[in-house]
Amino acid sequence: GIHITNLIRTARFLSEACNLVFDAASKGKQFLIVGTKNKAANSVARAAIRVRCHYVNRKWLGGMLTNWLTIETRLHKFRDLRTEQKTGGDSTVF
Repeated sequence: GIHITNLIRTARFLSEACNLVFDAASKGKQFLIVGTKNKAANSVARAAIRVRCHYVNRKWLGGMLTNWLTIETRLHKFRDLRTEQKTGGDSTVF
């Protein structure tokens, strides 16, 4: 199809977005860079690592923002199980 883009409005809004990001960064705010498409995954990781940001470049888990406490609990459990597995610990997984 045909797409018409108003370049003047686009430039203005991109400039405003950049100003918001710079302002937040100057206040020490943290950022999350997300790009889960295969073509974007490596670029997202490189960019985020370069600027010391958090990033998601593989699968986005539902609830990562809205249900973080549950996600965090499950991540800790997964890390504990992996540590036990590496050290030869005897754990029972239900």
